Amino acid sequence: TYHVVPGRIEANDLSNGNVATAEGGKIKVDLSTDAVKINDAIVTSANKRAVNGVVHIIDRVLIPADL
Repeated sequence: TYHVVPGRIEANDLSNGNVATAEGGKIKVDLSTDAVKINDAIVTSANKRAVNGVVHIIDRVLIPADL
């Protein structure tokens, strides 16, 4: 659940900084470049609606920093 953020957060709701995950860790959102980054991953497709929330497709697996 490190890759899950509670709530229904769409791309327009994102801002720079750390976000708490369902697992209890934190991921870093970076909007300072042309691409939206989550930790070191780039969002390749945003706002894919699902029955249980919103999915943002990224180009790599998120791994907690302490592993």
